Amino acid sequence: LRAVRILRVLKVMNDLRIVVEGLFRSMPPLGWILLIMVMVVYVFAIFFVHALDHAIMHPDYRSALEQHDESMLHDIRNTSLCEQDPYFCTLHAASLTLVDIMVGATWGEVVHPVAKFQTYLILPLVMYLIFSSFGLLNVIVGLICDATSGVQSRLLWITRHDALMTLSNQWQDAIETHGHFRSEPG
Repeated sequence: LRAVRILRVLKVMNDLRIVVEGLFRSMPPLGWILLIMVMVVYVFAIFFVHALDHAIMHPDYRSALEQHDESMLHDIRNTSLCEQDPYFCTLHAASLTLVDIMVGATWGEVVHPVAKFQTYLILPLVMYLIFSSFGLLNVIVGLICDATSGVQSRLLWITRHDALMTLSNQWQDAIETHGHFRSEPG
């Protein structure tokens, strides 16, 4: 019963209808974009799990290096991988971290140790950020905007079509009521 009320609201409020219908019409292409995003995250996650020195992500790593404390460095290296690096210790953790980077959540926590200790990994990290955040996310926004614009155009066409049909019916009624249409006065 509540769903019927929501559908009635959509019929009355054209702007809301345009947005909702635009979102639903953009779902099939969004599925393909989601598949591309999953593949990109998966490839970069594999890369970073294997290429990154996980000890650099440990909170005590920088201080141990600065103090030249070999025993602390040894202890850090002997801890479990996920204690050393909660961001890229497993494929699952790396995938979640990369999704966070995509939306800008953990960029600072990840990029600073990488920039300090493994500078050569900055290029793949920035490439991932540019492709995922600025590339794919903008494609998603563009796709939704295009679908919404198409719905708006279709609804405008339907409105104009209905108005023309109403005028046509009125014209037909006037002709039938007053006889056939004469183009000459008289």
